[in-house]
Amino acid sequence: MVSIDDELSNNNVRIYPNPLNGVGTLEFNLENSATVSYDIYDLLGKKVSMISNQKLISGAHTYNIDGDQLENGT
Repeated sequence: MVSIDDELSNNNVRIYPNPLNGVGTLEFNLENSATVSYDIYDLLGKKVSMISNQKLISGAHTYNIDGDQLENGT
């Protein structure tokens, strides 16, 4: 497992639009292959969705986030 401090702090993590309205995009770059997990939390810190939990190769990665499936305040 890799934390944002380990791999992503200097790799241009972008989430847009912010705030999310409908479909959003998560983009990031990995310098090395790593197991990456991305979760979505609401404003109270409750995990409401998992986007990814998998081994990824180095390079650019993009995920679409379906905000229509999330409650307001997420």
